[in-house]
Amino acid sequence: MENILPLVSSGKIEIIKSEGCFLFDSRGERYIDMESGVWCVNLGHNHKKINRIIQRQLEKTTHLGSQVRSGLPEKLSEVLLEKLRLYNGKSVFLNSGSEAVDLSITIARHITGRRKICTIEGSYLSAYGQGVSSNPNKELISIRNNDYEKLSSIDFSNIAAFVFEPGTAWGMISFPSEQFITAIAKKARSKGSLLVVDEVTTGMGRTGIWFGYEHYRLSPDIVACGKGLGNGYPVSAVSLSEKTAEAFGKNPFRYAQSHQNDPLGCAIALGVIKELDRTNLIRRTEEEGILFKSLLKNICHKHNQIKEIRGKGLMLAIAFHNEENAKQVHQFLLEHRIICGQKLNMLRFMPPLNIEHELILEVTQTIEMALNDMAAK
Repeated sequence: MENILPLVSSGKIEIIKSEGCFLFDSRGERYIDMESGVWCVNLGHNHKKINRIIQRQLEKTTHLGSQVRSGLPEKLSEVLLEKLRLYNGKSVFLNSGSEAVDLSITIARHITGRRKICTIEGSYLSAYGQGVSSNPNKELISIRNNDYEKLSSIDFSNIAAFVFEPGTAWGMISFPSEQFITAIAKKARSKGSLLVVDEVTTGMGRTGIWFGYEHYRLSPDIVACGKGLGNGYPVSAVSLSEKTAEAFGKNPFRYAQSHQNDPLGCAIALGVIKELDRTNLIRRTEEEGILFKSLLKNICHKHNQIKEIRGKGLMLAIAFHNEENAKQVHQFLLEHRIICGQKLNMLRFMPPLNIEHELILEVTQTIEMALNDMAAK
């Protein structure tokens, strides 16, 4: 990795092939990927039907300029807006989730004429733009879950949007309470603030339902999608409700980048949505998530190193009482060729949604082996 700019740490294991829930290194060793890449391959690595869609579209066209168009973005927008229940709205398709979130915030500011935004503490607001604003950031108001006292003091009359990211909180798998989110959304709406939902991670069935915001019974104005939308291919979306699209249409602005509404990305996203529907994979995600969580809770009851198990669907976390325990179990799993996320005192499990029942058992058994090994030392 001598010639790679070190913006993010990279592992030492070199992978040469991937399939389903598995990664294979140059020695042929098999790893179970419980992170779905960077939480992207909801249908699994190297999905044959998605690969065929890519191959067919490659033989037609992958990229077009602004003076011509493809019918694929319009078709994808219709399908995605229906899934989002943003009927008669409008969408645009980009590359990354960061782009989608950043553009969503920009649109909200433009429509409202306000600059400030409100989020739940720890929300990830993209890799650039608002996401990397220096601290203290006078345009960002963050609030802890269930902090009703602070909520009562916030003046939403100068806030462009409440930007809600269900569940992730910088990868910590923390779902705020439904009552608190409802209270924020109600107050924001009463003062003309827009509701922007970041579904980059929780969208496309990850939590056992199409979109994470559905756990909260919200009606968003703008939704950002990414990651699972392309099953590893870089495509993202910004979707606006009918009312929001009308407001934007009265006072639009120009936003252009080279790969906006590219036909290849749109073809892939259409294939992903169709496959999720065809296989009823989201219902299965809910069922397997319940199983996985119950197995983790059984382990929790037997080992006092664990503080709690949390999450929804196949987006789960083990929170330990201290960071050292989390690091030790993470290393044990890696040595047993299981890749999961580790941050502070937490281990994260976000496997492909089509993970087999037997693999969930294998992973939970290995976690218990790690804890027994720690207790024996």
